[in-house]
Amino acid sequence: MGDSSIHPQPELFTYLLMLVLVWRAVLGALRTLAQESCFRWGEFHKTLRLSRALRWLSVGGGYRWEAQRLTVLAHEALGNTAEAVRRARILLASRREAGDWRIANTVVNTFINAGLYQEALAVEHSWGSAGERPQDGARLLEWCLVQLNLVEAV
Repeated sequence: MGDSSIHPQPELFTYLLMLVLVWRAVLGALRTLAQESCFRWGEFHKTLRLSRALRWLSVGGGYRWEAQRLTVLAHEALGNTAEAVRRARILLASRREAGDWRIANTVVNTFINAGLYQEALAVEHSWGSAGERPQDGARLLEWCLVQLNLVEAV
């Protein structure tokens, strides 16, 4: 007979794998609810609560950034312009190297709506090498939206 303390039970790995898969599904559902409450239902207080929960529960990566982006959008929609701008600046500083044009578009819109046209125009230049025109479809669309919104700042 083998010593089970040396070799973990296969069931433990199965349970851990199931936990990881369920956790990802929960985070995905929470992100979807936050997006729907922001973009479809216009429930911006609910968006703030869901985004806060998503930031707390996500270990990192895309869920956390999307929660922060939705938080900026919700504050802006609620008329909390100063808070939206403050959070947009933090988001911009932390995501610049990633080249995430959805983030850039959110930041540009927030700055324009706050009357910070020069700061909006500086976003593209501050994006560095990530600011180059992307080649793939979804990223190209987001880049085009940023360009369109920057025209408004001029």
